[in-house]
Amino acid sequence: SVEEIRLDPEATDLNAQLQKALDPRHHHLDIRKA
Repeated sequence: SVEEIRLDPEATDLNAQLQKALDPRHHHLDIRKA
């Protein structure tokens, strides 16, 4: 499945938003389906 990541364009630190959105401690990639 595909998950859309929405970033806040008003925020100054987009890199921090991406790191939080893609944090491997909260998101698991099932490599059996890769």
